[in-house]
Amino acid sequence: MTERKLVRSKYIVHDLTNSRDTPPKVTKDGGVVIEDGWITEVGKDFSSSDFDTVEDLGNQVVLPGLVNTHSHAGMTLFRGYADDLTLYDWLNNYIWPIEAITTAEDVRIGAKLAAIEALMSGTTTFNSMYWNVREEAQSFKEIGVRLLCGPGILTGIAELDIGEASNLISELHGKEDDMTRISMNPHAPYTVSSEDYQKITEFVKDHNQKNPNSPDVVVHTHLHEDKEEMTQIKNFATREGFSIPADVSTPTEYLNSIGVLHDSLFVAHAVGCNSSDIQLLKQAGSGVSINTVSNMKLGNSFAPVTEYYDNGVKMGIGTDSATSNNNLDMFEEMKTTAIVQKGFRGDPIRPRAWEILKVATAYGAESMGWNTVGDIAPGRRADLISIGLNKPHLQPITSQQSLLSHIVYAAQGQDVRNTMVNGEWKMLDRKIIGLDLESFLDEFEVVATALIARALEK
Repeated sequence: MTERKLVRSKYIVHDLTNSRDTPPKVTKDGGVVIEDGWITEVGKDFSSSDFDTVEDLGNQVVLPGLVNTHSHAGMTLFRGYADDLTLYDWLNNYIWPIEAITTAEDVRIGAKLAAIEALMSGTTTFNSMYWNVREEAQSFKEIGVRLLCGPGILTGIAELDIGEASNLISELHGKEDDMTRISMNPHAPYTVSSEDYQKITEFVKDHNQKNPNSPDVVVHTHLHEDKEEMTQIKNFATREGFSIPADVSTPTEYLNSIGVLHDSLFVAHAVGCNSSDIQLLKQAGSGVSINTVSNMKLGNSFAPVTEYYDNGVKMGIGTDSATSNNNLDMFEEMKTTAIVQKGFRGDPIRPRAWEILKVATAYGAESMGWNTVGDIAPGRRADLISIGLNKPHLQPITSQQSLLSHIVYAAQGQDVRNTMVNGEWKMLDRKIIGLDLESFLDEFEVVATALIARALEK
């Protein structure tokens, strides 16, 4: 028999998938009806007698769980290890060498910390490009955060293995309440050959066409992370022995020239895309993940968020890794993205707070092809978070606009009190159900400290 659950709250922010020109709805003193992990109704004036369970959160605001569209989960292990460096120094001299000695068990522990940090700061869907996919998936499932993950591919280092990708899809993709989905993850155009990109694209398109009743497999790659990337691509092409058309001048044009811009592709960073690049992404139906804190910290500028938004490009927000950010707090990422855009573009109006909130939830989910999450609406998974409003920095609430502004400009990840996934509370009153956090943090510190020590011995 289906259990009917009602979650009540002072405010509910919902219907974030309406027009890009329209704020989400805010219902005061309303409720969310949940059946078998799915949302069936949102509104007011529900009778308690119609439900098996009624939970009243009081003076809190309920939001859809946030969607982190780009990160590297296991890199929590390296937080603080390699700061204040250029991108290529950071990668070549610190990150790739330590990753070469990182074990699957290390990744399991690092991914578990990432899942805990995500859950406790309001993220219920997380995208990770990293190694040891099964260990990542295991850790996120234990904590209760949805994970998009898949094999990382670097030509000549971590080779493309279509057979292993097929095995991962068969084992994990969309199974068990859709907690894990598998993606293909070519690292970047300066580390992956045009041939490998094309093979990945062909595999994904063929798989999605043959499996219409399964969630689509997507391709996730870095693109245009810094101003030197086109030079890096040309140098890589020379070393690997493939050519780049003479008229290609940007990384986006390059991916388009080899036929791998498509509607199951989304790219991380895209900080240097010009108006022509934006149109190529839009026409292909490809998505972008905005990673403002990481991009600014590494000195790589910032993405043209408002231009993406106004041109209808699919887009989400990501934190990048805990090594380059250095946290996984999507509330901090929302605020920083908004104010950096306003400051550097000289426009105090755009992007609006509610636009950023949509990008961090419903639009982010859409950019990854995960359209059953990211919103509070009938037919969506019951992934909810709540923020307690009895705090000085979240007062006063005088209008719908002020509430939405508080969520983006004033709230912090630590303000999240409760987190629900698939209709079940995974965190209540800041405590993760079934987890001894203190003991796990002790375990994590031992593993991370030993790993750093091994790296420093090299």
